[in-house]
Amino acid sequence: MTHKRLIVALVAVVGMLGALGASAAFSKSGLASPTLTGTPAAATTSRTASFAFTGPSGATFKCGLDAAATAACTSPKIYSALPDGTHTFNVVSVKGTDVSAPTSFSWTVDNVAPGQPTITSAPAALASSTSASFAFSGPEAGLQYGCSLDGAAYATCTSPKAYSGLSQGLHTFDVRATDAAGNTGASTTRTWRVDTVAPPAPALTVKPPNPTSSATNDFAWTSTESGVTSECALENGAWFSCTSPYRWVIGTNNYGQHQFAVRSRDAAGNTSTATQYTFKYEKGLPSSGLPFQITGSVSGLYIGVWRSIAVVVTNPNSVPIYVSALQVTMASDSTPSGCSTSANLELQQSNISSSNTLVIPANGSVSLPAQGVSAPQIRIKNLPTVNQDVCKNKSFALSYTGTATN
Repeated sequence: MTHKRLIVALVAVVGMLGALGASAAFSKSGLASPTLTGTPAAATTSRTASFAFTGPSGATFKCGLDAAATAACTSPKIYSALPDGTHTFNVVSVKGTDVSAPTSFSWTVDNVAPGQPTITSAPAALASSTSASFAFSGPEAGLQYGCSLDGAAYATCTSPKAYSGLSQGLHTFDVRATDAAGNTGASTTRTWRVDTVAPPAPALTVKPPNPTSSATNDFAWTSTESGVTSECALENGAWFSCTSPYRWVIGTNNYGQHQFAVRSRDAAGNTSTATQYTFKYEKGLPSSGLPFQITGSVSGLYIGVWRSIAVVVTNPNSVPIYVSALQVTMASDSTPSGCSTSANLELQQSNISSSNTLVIPANGSVSLPAQGVSAPQIRIKNLPTVNQDVCKNKSFALSYTGTATN
């Protein structure tokens, strides 16, 4: 009976020691963790991953992937058909009942190419510079970029990418992004044209004579390059947009020189040399005289009552004129027997004179009375011994002459 109790006690002690050993192996093992000697890249497009590892002498290994439990494995441990995403590999050393702390490695499987970069700054579609700069950004972080000019091989680049010494003509810039796994997305393209050549100077086809006696002066010009716009300058002043033909009304308060200039600007902003024309204004009548018109009418005449003749002086010239004489004469129109202009009508001329002139603006007209100049007047004479009834409802022709200078 005593002997059995001793055997039972020994078994209990052995069982207790076993329990104590197993607990120590998982909670505070001195067994070294495995060392990884081969892993996939931190980001890769490969759906297969191989892990090589070593550990303490005499140890075996257990491996696990992501949330799966560890299982016995040997080096190298290979996984295949891995989905896109982040994965974690764990391996522990096992020796007897001792299990080491795990050695872990995380990596990303990525087979999705990044989106196209966005070009945020670029030269104009038509540029007058042989240099160009492009700024761009990508749809995700951690990208590398490749740039290409005019179909050349892509080269690593950063934003902004600058080019210089570009030739005249059409150019193409391409930029694409590559992610950390090596996936390369579609490129973004921008095309532009370099044009630093100024257009030819315009040729004047219409210009005023030199000298001119006209305040109104017309200019016209042509350019041998299509698509250009024009800029004009007057009296060596600032340039402004203009079109052909162009009319310039100059000041005539002096007899000095006047300067007109025109230049061409192409779509790239290049400007031609200026075509200039200098001319002088000289006051005076043209050799053929300075024509102007005088018209007038009157109605409702009464015996002994003066009626103003509605005279209008019209100036068709491009400069003001100064009328210094105006004469109205009468000629009977189908004069009836007994009614004549000399016997039955009388005139009172305007008070216009060389010291009391009437100014008619360029291409304008003035009706009298105006500017201190009176209108001419007409009336039927009051003749006690003559019967004026013979002049009733009769018409008379009036004619006008005058003198003007500019």
